[in-house]
Amino acid sequence: VSSSAPRPKHLAGVRRYPFAGTFEWDGILRAIEDAAAALRPDWVILSAPDEILHPLTDETLLEAISRLDKEGFNVINFHEFVFLPIDRDYVVGHPGPQPLQWYYFHQLRPNQQMRARRGSLDVTWRGTGGHGVKGDQVRLATECFALRHYIFRSQAMVGESLAVVV
Repeated sequence: VSSSAPRPKHLAGVRRYPFAGTFEWDGILRAIEDAAAALRPDWVILSAPDEILHPLTDETLLEAISRLDKEGFNVINFHEFVFLPIDRDYVVGHPGPQPLQWYYFHQLRPNQQMRARRGSLDVTWRGTGGHGVKGDQVRLATECFALRHYIFRSQAMVGESLAVVV
């Protein structure tokens, strides 16, 4: 994010992690945790550019997190829905949810996507691949939010990705 870009009022800060030629997930998670320790936000959210996080209510993400915080919870799990470009492609800049109709629920184990946590909580995402939190005093919310994951933007991208894997 450039310094001239407007910052949302509830965003504590943005840090860039330098690319060193390989994807260093543990280093990225460490940088996120270091930034959280330095910035001391109320809540820390771990999200990738191809993900949209939201509650399963009519509340905004901020409102729903604030409500669960007042109820004493300090970690929130997200149900992951992986959307696929079966009948149409991902629409860049589309207002609101993408018009993709095909998706699947992805959960290999319970509480697989603990992506929001209280900023003051002494936990780590490292060692979990960024999916869970490790630490004491975790009070996991009894309701889950949604994580819309757009891993492919088009059928062409699916073909290119599969060609690389094969």
